[in-house]
Amino acid sequence: MNKYIYSANGKPMYEDLKFWCSGCGELHHHGEYDITEEELPKELKRAYKTLWSDNYGSYCYIVETPKGYGITLINEYHQCFADDCNITMEELFASLIKDGDKIALREEFQNADIYLGEYSGFDECHELITVFSWDISEEEFTKAAELLNELAFQSANETAGTLVKKEKFIINVEETYASSFTVEATNYEEAIEMIRDQYEKGDIRVEVDSPCGDPRYMAMDQNDNMLQDWI
Repeated sequence: MNKYIYSANGKPMYEDLKFWCSGCGELHHHGEYDITEEELPKELKRAYKTLWSDNYGSYCYIVETPKGYGITLINEYHQCFADDCNITMEELFASLIKDGDKIALREEFQNADIYLGEYSGFDECHELITVFSWDISEEEFTKAAELLNELAFQSANETAGTLVKKEKFIINVEETYASSFTVEATNYEEAIEMIRDQYEKGDIRVEVDSPCGDPRYMAMDQNDNMLQDWI
């Protein structure tokens, strides 16, 4: 049975998860002190030697949960990813929930526990955590890892694909006056219309770089008239 935990700041979630290694495979006891491979419980030693890898596309850890020993794959949803998708962190967590729903329906995850952590990870990222039993076969675990790599972040990318992306346009009014405005728009024509609209509302006037303090370039009324002629 799948297990969902919507965890603010990760506290309830990390009461269940006790880690026995770092994301780089460095062994320790619950993060308290370093240990050797020989000091691992036999179940975790099997999972570590047979299943652990840093090549899955997700962070991999050997863990201990209330159900026993296991191995986990973790995907982190960071602020920078939300920025790339032009969505908020709240919307990103909503997309993580959708990813978790999709994953829970797949046969490869029917015996996995799924944890959804809100602001629970490093740098207050969200986390999608799937935990498998220590004795899962290498073939099954690899297949699940490959599927997870495909499905994680999918909903956020789909959301981003429905948004109209904007670019920055620098609109030069008159090159001899070095007058320009920067706006974000979907295309050049929209950028022009935005400049005109802002001018008509009185939101902008021409500002110029004044070479050598030449008074001809510092005459604001003249510059504003030039902008009006251009519009």
